[in-house]
Amino acid sequence: MGILSNISSAFWSPDVWLPPNITWDNIAPNSDNKYADYRHLWYPLPMSLGLLVIRYCLE
Repeated sequence: MGILSNISSAFWSPDVWLPPNITWDNIAPNSDNKYADYRHLWYPLPMSLGLLVIRYCLE
């Protein structure tokens, strides 16, 4: 698990993704700001599966 942790740390490094003097804590969703959450990307998967089932049943 150490290797995966190192890869994840390198990939999500603020030096790569964020401008200087900004950290991930600065852009975390809270009551003042509403940023997109990566967990919202899971919603389309069951929805698309449901649409495929409906399409299969109607054909």
